[in-house]
Amino acid sequence: MRGFRILTMISVATVLAAVGACSDSASTGSLVGKPLGSKKPIRLSTKGKRIGSADPDLALMTGVRPPTDAKVDQGTLERLGDAAVQRGQYASAAAFYDRAVRLDPRNVALRKKLGFALFHGRMLARAKIVFTATAALAPDDPEVLRGLGNSQVALGEPAAAIETFRRALKVSRGRFADYRIYNGLGVALDVAGRHNDAQKTYRLGLAQSPGNGTLRNNYALSLSAVGRHAEAVRILKKLIGENPAAAKYRRNLARVRAAAAKAGVKVSALPPAARSVTPPRSVTPPRSVTPSRSVTPPRRQ
Repeated sequence: MRGFRILTMISVATVLAAVGACSDSASTGSLVGKPLGSKKPIRLSTKGKRIGSADPDLALMTGVRPPTDAKVDQGTLERLGDAAVQRGQYASAAAFYDRAVRLDPRNVALRKKLGFALFHGRMLARAKIVFTATAALAPDDPEVLRGLGNSQVALGEPAAAIETFRRALKVSRGRFADYRIYNGLGVALDVAGRHNDAQKTYRLGLAQSPGNGTLRNNYALSLSAVGRHAEAVRILKKLIGENPAAAKYRRNLARVRAAAAKAGVKVSALPPAARSVTPPRSVTPPRSVTPSRSVTPPRRQ
């Protein structure tokens, strides 16, 4: 149970961090930028369009100085929102996107940007409302469902999140499913205490994104939750070796070691099998040995 408590605390935080660390395409709500709290004003070209005096809050939120005439159109609001996201000013971005959505309520791309800005800004209940409404407009959009599922699990609703992520995987059939859907489903299963199912889900995600650090990190935490501390330590140590500056892996390694110590497990005594989640490179035969392309084993597992 102690391992499960550790996993739950880390995983919910990881859902928030993982989406922020992963760059989405600009057309579907890219949310990358510096941490919250940046006070430098946004410098944005509006291509001749001016911000009217009826919108003084825009200047307060972004540092953009409004002239005294003209009005703000949807394109300007969206560009201001995008610029705020690049600065990590998610509350400001959400305000801009919200006003843009009011001008075009059925614009799914804008709604996704609004939902992810709210999610990154920790306005989780509002993010859930936006993604729920957007899912009614675009029920087969995997990214909308991913945003909804992330909001649900972060709000402590793992059962609902599991159904949402499964639906996202279903509508992704025939396409290359986003590894973040597998990650979100795995976290939801872990928070619900279904660790074996979670580990299967992480492995499915790793089958298509073998080197992904988020999946490997959460897989290690899930293993630790069921007492497989030594394997978890091995995975996290490998991640730290590949990413020396990643503090979150070091923190998680410390937590896993603490859980192992409380359980009386010596994590230094590592079993020889399965040194990493991903197959070693040496398993793949060198190209020079392959006589022709027709006999080359497929890379997909």
